Amino acid sequence: MTSSRTLDREVDSAKETLSEAADVASERLNVAARSVQDAAVRYAEDGKQVAANQMSDIAHAARAASDALADRDQPFVARMAADAADGIDTMAEAVADRSVDEIMDGAQNFARKNPVVFFAAAVLAGVVVGRFAKASSERVHRADQDAGDAPVVAPSGSKRAVEASRTLNS
Repeated sequence: MTSSRTLDREVDSAKETLSEAADVASERLNVAARSVQDAAVRYAEDGKQVAANQMSDIAHAARAASDALADRDQPFVARMAADAADGIDTMAEAVADRSVDEIMDGAQNFARKNPVVFFAAAVLAGVVVGRFAKASSERVHRADQDAGDAPVVAPSGSKRAVEASRTLNS
């Protein structure tokens, strides 16, 4: 019987030790998750601020375009550009003044109330981002072509260095 009691005590002790280890692991996981969440919120807040600043820059450019159009006797288009600048400025202020959670809640509510408009805006944003990415890659490609006479810099022994060496030697 004593060996049975000893075994029961050992099992209970092992269960308790395992339970304590699980509690410690759970707490560490929670701390790590909070840390990741805090970092994500900081990153989103920084991105939000960058977006607000860029929107303000766009509004400034739209105002400059409006002024230039007004100087060229184009009052209708100048007014449209000024109105667009005002709208962009309002949006920039709203983004800067709200938390990321408030912005996300607002976007979700807008999407629920206006799914077609939200979808169309998402498609339009995708097209704009796609065109921007394409234009950026074309610029980089042109810059690479313009620098065609520049020496190839690659680590010795790399595939690119070997190919460059073959090209130069042929």
